[in-house]
This record gives sequence, C-alpha cells and structure tokens, in this order.
Amino acid sequence: MRLTLASPSLYRVGSFELDLQAGELHTNGFKIRLQEQPLEILAMLVDRPGEMVTREELRLKLWPADTFVDFEHGLNRAINKLREALGDDAAKPRYIETLPRRGYRLIAPVENVGPAYTPGNGDSAAPSAVAEAPPRLRAEVPANIHPQLPQARQESAAKLRYKLLLAVAGVVVAGTALTYLVTPPSAPKVLGYTQLTHDGRMKEGMVTDGTRLYFNATFSGQSVICQVSTSGGEIVPLASTLPNATLADISPKGDELLVVTNLRKTGGHGVLWVLPLVGGSPRRVGEAYAGGFYLAASAAWSPDGMRVAYIGDALYIAESDGTHPRKVALPDGTPFRIRWSPDGRMLRFNVDHPKKAVTIWEVLSDGSNLHSLLPEGTKPNWGSCCGNWTRDGKYFVFTDFSNLWALREERGWLRRTGSEPVQLTHGPLLFSNPVPSKDGKKLFAVGELDRGQLVRYDTKTQGVIPYLSGIWAEGASFSGDGKWVAYVTQPESVLWRSKIDGSESLRLTFPPTVPSQPRWSPDGRRIAFVAPSPEGALKIHLISADGGSLEEPLPEGMQASQASWSSDGESLAFNCYGPPLDRSGIHLLNLKTRQVSTLPGSEGLMHPRFSPDGRFITAQPLDLNGPLALYDVKARKRSDLAGSKSGTNAGSWSRDSRYIYVRTDTERGPVVNRVRISDRKVEKVADLEGLQLVDGTWMGLAPDDSPLFVRDVGSYEIYALDWEAP
Repeated sequence: MRLTLASPSLYRVGSFELDLQAGELHTNGFKIRLQEQPLEILAMLVDRPGEMVTREELRLKLWPADTFVDFEHGLNRAINKLREALGDDAAKPRYIETLPRRGYRLIAPVENVGPAYTPGNGDSAAPSAVAEAPPRLRAEVPANIHPQLPQARQESAAKLRYKLLLAVAGVVVAGTALTYLVTPPSAPKVLGYTQLTHDGRMKEGMVTDGTRLYFNATFSGQSVICQVSTSGGEIVPLASTLPNATLADISPKGDELLVVTNLRKTGGHGVLWVLPLVGGSPRRVGEAYAGGFYLAASAAWSPDGMRVAYIGDALYIAESDGTHPRKVALPDGTPFRIRWSPDGRMLRFNVDHPKKAVTIWEVLSDGSNLHSLLPEGTKPNWGSCCGNWTRDGKYFVFTDFSNLWALREERGWLRRTGSEPVQLTHGPLLFSNPVPSKDGKKLFAVGELDRGQLVRYDTKTQGVIPYLSGIWAEGASFSGDGKWVAYVTQPESVLWRSKIDGSESLRLTFPPTVPSQPRWSPDGRRIAFVAPSPEGALKIHLISADGGSLEEPLPEGMQASQASWSSDGESLAFNCYGPPLDRSGIHLLNLKTRQVSTLPGSEGLMHPRFSPDGRFITAQPLDLNGPLALYDVKARKRSDLAGSKSGTNAGSWSRDSRYIYVRTDTERGPVVNRVRISDRKVEKVADLEGLQLVDGTWMGLAPDDSPLFVRDVGSYEIYALDWEAP
C-alpha cells in the first residue's frame, strides 16, 4: 500500500526522515524496517503535528468497517511498534504523546524538506550511498543496492559498512557496561509470607540446617530448645541432658548445636557446650564461658568449623575445642549476639550502650578495624539488632525490633551498590531473629503480634478470668469508694476512666502524651500519672477525673518515675531521676506550696507507695534481690519486710492497709504472696504456673483485693518470607 497525503513529500520528524512516496522511515542514512500499520499511524500524525488524532480516526483508517479484529489490542500493538522504531518512551515521550482513552499527538518538530527523491531516466544511482544499519535498528538494505558500481568500489563500500558496524557495536557495548557500573541494583523486597508454627509460645535464637529450624521456645516459664520443619508443622522439644540450655549456633555441617547453659556460679555467663543432634553426648568447649546478660547467639562457629567466637567479658576467638582463646575486641558497651561472615574474615555483633540505641558493630577476625556497621544517622534510627548473612554473603539481614531490614554488601569493581539498608517489612507483625534459608530464597523469622488482656485472679477457680471485658489495659487504679477505675489502654497508650462495669468511660489524654501508672486521689477528684516530655524527661501530671487540661506540679527541671498520694491528698511521694535531687530516696511534694522535701532515712529506696491509711510507705531497695522496705511515716523509720522479695515492684496495698501484696516471677510462672503488716506473716495467695504475662512488672488489686495482671495473649510464631534479593 502506498501512503499519500496532499502531495508526495519527504518529512523530517525529529532525527528521522519519513518518505511518504516510498513508505519508508530513515535515520542517519539507515532504513528502519516498520510494518504498514505503524507507518500509516505515523503518516496521520505527521499530517496533523501537535493535534490529537483520535483512536476512532485511527480505527477507521486502519481497519475498514467490514474487518473483524480486536481493535484495542491491535492499535496498542501498532503504537508500541512505532514507539520502538522511534526509540520513544510512553512515560517520557519525545515523539508520541498518549492522551488517555482519547488518542495520540505528535509532539516532535516536523519539517517538510521537499519532494521525495525519485530516480529519473538519466540517473545512474541514488544521490548518496545507503550504509548498512546496525542490527538493533533492523535496517533493510538489499544486497544489490549498487549493482552498477565497479567491483572495487563495492568492496570499499563493504569495508566501510563493516567498520561502521564495529563502531556502533562498540558504542552499544560501552554504553551497556557504563550503565551497569553506575546503576545501583534493584532493591530487595518481600513477596509474601507463610506461617509455619501455630502454638503461640515465645521463641528466640533461631538457626537452620536447611530442612529444619532449631530455636528456643518457652514451656511453663522454662526455655527449651525445639525444632520444626522448614515447611511448617508442630514444634518438638529436643531431647537433651543439658538443663537450661540456650541455642547459640549450628555447625557448618548441620549435625551439631552450639549451646550455652546458665549456671549461677559462672557470674552471669553460661558454659559453652557442643550438643550432637544425632547420637553422642554433649561436650564442653574448653573452659569457655559465654553469654553475659543475653545467652542466645552468644557464640558462633566459623564457616569452616575450625574456630569458635564467643562473648564473655569481651569478644573472644578460640579453636573449635575451646583451646588457645584470644581476646579480639572490647567495645564500648555490652556486646551480645555474634555472627561470622560467610568468608570467615569478619565478625558482627550487637552492642548495648546505656546512653545509646542498640547497634550492630563489626570487626575483622584479627581484631582490627572495630567500628559501627551503620554510620550515625543512618536508618533505622531506633536501633539495629540480631542480624545474619545470606549464604552467598550478598546481604546482611537484621531487625530494628519491629521490622526486617536488608543491607547489600559492597561488591564489584566500580559498581555502585546500595549503601543504605532497605526496609523489608512494614508491620503489623513485629519481626525478629531473621535467618536466611540455605538457598537464599526465603527468610525465616519470628513474627510477634502484641496483645494483652486484663485478667483477675479468681480464688474459687484458682485461675484467671477476663476483667473489664478483657481489654488490653495496664496500671488499673481504683477510686477510694471502689466505683471508678482509671487505666491506660495499649498499644495506643491512652488514659481512660470509667465505672468498674465499663460504663461511663471517658478519654482523658491525647497524643503526644504517653501516660503510665495512674493513681486516684483519695477524694476521687483527680488522677496523677507519669508521662515523658517531648525531650524525654519523666514528669508527674495531674488531671481532673472529668477531663480537662494537664497540670505539672513538680518544680522546673525535676523528673519522677512514679507518684503516690498521701491519705489526706495534700502530698505526692515520688523518687527523682536526675538532678537536682538524688536518684534514690523518697521525696514528698506538697501540692499547696509546691515545696519538695526528702524523708530522712529513705536513702537507697525507690518507687514509693503510700498505704491507704497514710501510716506507711513501701519502697524498693536499689538491690532488687533484697526485701521490700517499710517506712513508718510518723516515726520516720524504715524496716525490712521479711519474705517480700522486691524483684518486680513495690507491692500493692490492700484497701484496709493491713496487707501488702507482692508478685514474684519464677521459672514456672508468677507467684503472689501477701505480708501482714502487724506480724510480718507471709501467706501465698496465688500460684499461676504457666501464666504468660506481658513484659513488665505491673500487678494491681481489684476493689475486693483480688490480684490483677495483664496476660500475654499475643502470638509468637515462625514465618517463612519469600523475597527477591537481586
């Protein structure tokens, strides 16, 4: 078919030439092979440059009324072919602009350069030789285009074409190589995940041999090493003669586990053992002690299995049997969780610093080049922890205690790589303990969904039952008449008050206030609580039980961890954090004069709680392993409450002030005792074996003095995450 407009002509469209008489498209002397329909579309666009040519006009031109065809598909295909020939991009067009659902417009400059060349009778050749096009332009150059030229000239033309081809090919190769060198690889991403376990038990310290996952899970308050298939199923405790064993690593061959047993005589560190998975008895790794305050992953085998790195009072490396230990590094802070790089050259571990977020550090195995993995200011801003390398060493995957991140390792000559970590997950599950699969196609991680439930201990059933409809609330505090309750709902951290049946609820606080430890005033009119300021300083706040503005009664610059009302409602007892007062010691704030005084003889005490009758204050000593202190307010004397270990909190007073209730956490679960103030007699109130509580030390008392807790009803399951790691 011959294309026609008003008259045969040659048009310049950008860097291309369109010969309407010959129905051909050229660029730089090359003929672009283009099918008939894309050429017709280009001709229609050239005839009306800058104007819209509708899809209906194109349909009528390209497909007559009696033609049965999928018009939408056919037109889109023809437009794509035309764009491909022009080297155009639909997203950033230089030639053809798409007008969605309407049509197309030619936006490149169009110039009519005169009539198309047509050979006459006196012409022996075309006005210029046509060079052969490079393959990517799909040029169509007939072999006999110059049949009338002498043989020598034809050979010369052939050589010219060959050199031109080589030059173009070189440019293409160089451009491709440069693009590869300067273009960073695409970011890794998670495609989806599958839940592998369904038991709800807390889990940590995971490793894999390729077919099974090994980890610690909690049974009745005890941590037990378990296993599960990488395809999911029921978790099975691992048979072992080692008590209180925590998993640290798996051998390169996958036939042995490196574990740590916690023994009190080692001063907080654990004894390092090798535990065979099939047959054989556990054996000590020399005299090595590992773990510190965190045992999981506190030791690791080198990739060749010939050495072991472990964390004691510093970072050590020894032979696999524990001999010839040498100190490698002593970072500023407390190190924990250590891993080798796949090439055995480097170690990465976590450092907990009292004034900074938890961070990942690295050091070469010879002890040199100790430094933080991520520069200060690099995301994630709230800490990084618990990482593992992929088997090929391409990525290091870690957690920020909520989401998973991947850091691509720097590799390749002149190749730009992603120096910033990439966030892989974005909630609602909180992922931790990431472990790449052996084939690198999956990430195994523990997914946690936080959820608490307010429960009350029932003396009749000797079990717990939901309280306030089982809402997730902490710090429940009751008015003096027992009719009202104040509490902080989670996870949003909002202070509410309501009647004890849940009716007449009223929200009292709004962001950015994050309240905790509410306390009713004796007259039931106000509620005191503690909340951090925008700068992070803990402040006492007062608010009306009917809502309203917040009041900060403490003098400027003072911080307090909690507050407790005196029986007359005129004072608050607190202990101060930071200057100008000592961190420990019981201080009284007079709410009328705003003067602060310190109770004599209260040095070394914290977290005070007034008895309802105002006669006594209980407080925790700085040594949390000691008994609670009982301070006689009138006599200004203190004594110890024998049998009341203070490890969790300062206790909860009965409403008649005759007893102090104390919660103690054991390996089997929480135990509640009460101490009678008159004769210091200790009585067991509740033994809640196996009850899992939300992290924290809170215990309250309902108006009938039955203990209240926040039961952990969240999920802690292992997930397999499918991901792309280019």
